[in-house]
Amino acid sequence: NDVPLLLHLLKRAMQEYPDSISLRIYEILVVRFVKQDQNGTSALERRYHIDKKALALDLRYVLFALERTKFKESAGASLGKGNFSVVNVMEFDAGMDKATKSHIKCVGALRKFWGATRQANRPERRQLMIDEMLQQMKRLDVAIEQ
Repeated sequence: NDVPLLLHLLKRAMQEYPDSISLRIYEILVVRFVKQDQNGTSALERRYHIDKKALALDLRYVLFALERTKFKESAGASLGKGNFSVVNVMEFDAGMDKATKSHIKCVGALRKFWGATRQANRPERRQLMIDEMLQQMKRLDVAIEQ
């Protein structure tokens, strides 16, 4: 209910103080978060061309937070989820790589174990079981590497 009043007050303030950097940033924030107009936000940023180095620290932080939210939303939108970030994907990929490497080491250790067991003098039946197990391990190892 207060959005039309807020927009009217902002319009009046921009008419009276058109050079105010704080009002310009506030207008960008209102367009971005209240009106939820991303294209309008981009147009205002291009029109105002605010020099971030000349701003006070608090205003620089506001612009930084605005850019981060735009980046996060665009990255999440490209992944198909609004609350999914690129960092989540990178962490997942790193975890999967670690798990795959550990799995390959485990399979290799099992192959060495069965190989050592095969070389010991065992009855013929057990020798065939071990040979079969080694063949399965080799096939599994090849499948994992692909």
